Amino acid sequence: MAGVEAAALRDAQVLLVRGTPLSAAMIDAAPGLRVIARTGAGYDGVDIAAATERRIPVLYAPGAGTVPLAEGTIALMLAAAKRLTELSAIVRTGSWAARYEVEAIDLHGATLGIIGLGSIGQEVARLAQAFGMIVLACDPAFVRADEAPRSIEPVSLDELTSRADVISLHCALTERTRGMIDRDLLRGAKRGAMLVNVARGAIVQSDDVLLQALREGWLSAVALDVFTHEPPDPAHPLLSHPRVVCTPHAVGLTQRWSARVFDLLAEGVTRVLRGERPSHVVNPETLDPASTLRR
Repeated sequence: MAGVEAAALRDAQVLLVRGTPLSAAMIDAAPGLRVIARTGAGYDGVDIAAATERRIPVLYAPGAGTVPLAEGTIALMLAAAKRLTELSAIVRTGSWAARYEVEAIDLHGATLGIIGLGSIGQEVARLAQAFGMIVLACDPAFVRADEAPRSIEPVSLDELTSRADVISLHCALTERTRGMIDRDLLRGAKRGAMLVNVARGAIVQSDDVLLQALREGWLSAVALDVFTHEPPDPAHPLLSHPRVVCTPHAVGLTQRWSARVFDLLAEGVTRVLRGERPSHVVNPETLDPASTLRR
C-alpha cells in the first residue's frame, strides 16, 4: 500500500469503492472508518470478513444497474452475432468484397442460456424474448427450478451449455463460480456457440481458455466486458482475435445508472452516520448492538 493511500485512509470515516479492491490492510489503515459503500451490485473486491470484524457495514446498490447492464449484454450479443468487429474492419481496410465471407447469424429462433438468474439475468431474458429467442437458465447460487419465470426453462449447467447458441454470464463471483467456465465445460458446449460475459472475468478459467475455444471451434465468438485481469494485457492475442468483441468493464455505465447508484449509496451512508439502519447491507450483523464483533 502506497504512502499516499495510507495517508488518505488515516482520517477516512467513509470509503466509496469503485473498481479498486479494498483489502484488509487498507481497512486496517483507516482506524476511524465507519462505513464502506461499493458502487454496483457486486462486492467481491471488498474484504468483507475484515470489515465485519471491525464492525464496519458494507453497503452496495443492487438493482440500480439492472437495465443498463441488460441492454449492454444485448448490445454485445448483437455485435457478436452480426460480426460487427469484422465488418467494421472490412470497411476501414477497404476490403469491401470480403463482406460476403462474413456469416452473421440471427438471434430470432436461437437459444440463449443464462447463467445467473438474478435481476440482470431476468431482464436479459425479457429483452432476448423480444427477439424471439428461446431462453434457458441455471443459477449456481440460489434460484431453484420452481422459482424461475414460466417463460424461462430451468436446466442444469451442462444441459444449458450443450443446448445454447449463446451463453450469457450473470452470476456472482464466489468460490463456487470462480473458474467455472473451463476447458471441459466449453468442449461440451454446442459447437459454434457464442459466449457473453458482463459479470466477472474470473468466472472464466482464463483468457487463454477462451482463445483456445475460438481457435478450436468450441466457440464461434466471444463478447467481453470483463476480464480475468483488469485491465487486460493489450498484447494478449485474445484481444486481437477477429471474433472477439470487447469493452472496458463499462458497458453498463450510463449517466442514469451512475446517478441512481450514488443516490442510493448517499442515502445509505447518511443513515449509518446518523445511527439508523440502511438498506442493502452486505454484513447486517455489524448493525446489531448485541453482536460480539470487534468494536
